[in-house]
Amino acid sequence: MMWARWDGASPKPFLTAPEGGFFYVGEAFLCAGTIRWDERAAAAHALGLPRNAADGELVSAAFERWRDEAPFHILGDFALAVFDVRRRRLTLARDVFGVHPMYWTAGGDLGIPEVLAAGSRADALARLDGREARLDEVRAAHHLAGWSVDATRTFFRDVKRVPRAHTISWDGHTLQQREYWRLNVAPRRSPERALGELRARFERAVACRVSGETAVTLSGGLDSTAVACAARRLAPVSAHALVFPGLSSDESRYIGIVERECGIDATRIDGTKLNPWHALERATVTQSEPVGAPNLFLHEALYESARRSGATVLLDGLDGDTTLSHGMERLVVLAQRGRWLRLLSETRSFSRRHGITMRRTLRRHVWSRWRRRRGPRSILDEDVAQRVAFESTTRAHLSSLRGLRTEQELHRANLERGILSHALELAHHAAHARGIEPRYPFFDRRLAQFCVSLPATWKLRDGWSRWAHREASAGLMPDEIRWRVRKARLGPQFTQCMRGLVRDEHAIEHRLQRVLPLVDRARLNDYRDRLLHAADLASAVVVWRALTLDVWMEQWNISA
Repeated sequence: MMWARWDGASPKPFLTAPEGGFFYVGEAFLCAGTIRWDERAAAAHALGLPRNAADGELVSAAFERWRDEAPFHILGDFALAVFDVRRRRLTLARDVFGVHPMYWTAGGDLGIPEVLAAGSRADALARLDGREARLDEVRAAHHLAGWSVDATRTFFRDVKRVPRAHTISWDGHTLQQREYWRLNVAPRRSPERALGELRARFERAVACRVSGETAVTLSGGLDSTAVACAARRLAPVSAHALVFPGLSSDESRYIGIVERECGIDATRIDGTKLNPWHALERATVTQSEPVGAPNLFLHEALYESARRSGATVLLDGLDGDTTLSHGMERLVVLAQRGRWLRLLSETRSFSRRHGITMRRTLRRHVWSRWRRRRGPRSILDEDVAQRVAFESTTRAHLSSLRGLRTEQELHRANLERGILSHALELAHHAAHARGIEPRYPFFDRRLAQFCVSLPATWKLRDGWSRWAHREASAGLMPDEIRWRVRKARLGPQFTQCMRGLVRDEHAIEHRLQRVLPLVDRARLNDYRDRLLHAADLASAVVVWRALTLDVWMEQWNISA
């Protein structure tokens, strides 16, 4: 929906409270948006306001005190529109990881904005003042290639994304975009203190997000188990778990261990009865953009289960491995620096621990990074690829990654990838459509800052990935979970469903009519054949991207 609009010639903008958000009118500031505070009481105290101050009062006071630096000082997840009455300036601000979505668009002639509008859904802004919704060909190309480089583009040509950790300001004449926060490497702590501080920061990140009727996801892996066990110590929580009887992705045994040892009773959802294609039509309506995440249908089942349990908040261990880091970047750095003996020693330990060959470890985690000179193999039509400068864009991006020389720099780059905030947007829309607010303890900026700053030897040690997390979690989760070396993947169910879908060649041709001008049909058919004959997950994902873009284009009646 659109909840902020300002015609530059008007004295003040039009603001309204978004669903689940706030609207506030003060003497110096008008503000609207959505926000979840990490430390609400501490924020109120710092701003000289009572503990029960409304969200709008807190945001207005923060901008009164810190002006342009206010978003930096606000700890939590947010999407804000704030109008400074005295300076006649509208500022849009988004949290540091992009948990809360925010988009904007401008209207006017000759590229000079006369109107600025913002909201939490791109589709609500695409037809501002009756204009026609148009496809952004660059964003569509990146989607088809599985490549997320530009953090500002949406699938609507005239609608932009407010990037995570950025503000966009407009005074009626000049539009400015500014990054207000970055993950920086902090000074190292002593080893004696670091593990205790890691544990404390993680538990605080969970505590900040437990409120009301809280549910947790439980997969049996390190991330979800750590969150579930920490939350269970704070309040009664309902747990929701996906199981896949008969498939390699079934984690029922590990889920049962957590239930028995942590006193958690999980609602189990049979994932083999779920189908991504059957859920796609509703998901496309729910989302502002094509459903690029193949496993979103599984998350939707978790949100629905949480809703039925009476929960309004769902804690998710999403991407804990990115925040905590498996530490495999250490191998890349050792190779870059020519420290071959240390590289071979760490590779040998890791390979033995995981029961794989050293050759496989090196190929997957070291050599593959050096071979990526041209980016992903694309199904794009050659003319389209040239129009959107796909090859040069991907080469420039890969070149910037190869310039990173330390493990901490590589770790930070993983956390700053645009695909993460895009995944959070998809999850936000899917969860809120079911009355659920998803919250992510591993996307706590204080925890992430600390994890990036840990020495590389604390992330990968003696063949153990995520060593610091495993050590710091002693007594929090069962040891059988804490020292797991493998985690089942969710791909088999998705691949199986996609194979059934693409067997009908005529149905697929019909389903892809709108997207065909953008793709190389021969390459797309190659991926389809590989999916049919080899049950290849990567091929299933390629076909899925093409199908989801076509469904979205049909919904919006948009042509390539």
